Amino acid sequence: MKAADGWIVSDTDADTLKLAVLERHHGTGRIGLGLVKGFGLKQGALGSTVAHDSHNLIAVGVEDSDLVRAVSALKEMGGGW
Repeated sequence: MKAADGWIVSDTDADTLKLAVLERHHGTGRIGLGLVKGFGLKQGALGSTVAHDSHNLIAVGVEDSDLVRAVSALKEMGGGW
């Protein structure tokens, strides 16, 4: 995994991106963070609240700011893709 200034960063050359899962039903504030391969994104982020079983908010992105924008857009829309 690549790091910069002590922080893990996405590696688009290796197709490794950041992933966040936000619990949205019980107001726990829980956020799961991880890494994922296979999305092929070179910039930006994508997110969804449509997820089998849990329907939590899931976002995958290149930069932290991209993830924040995706989460904010889903919140503004009231959920979706």
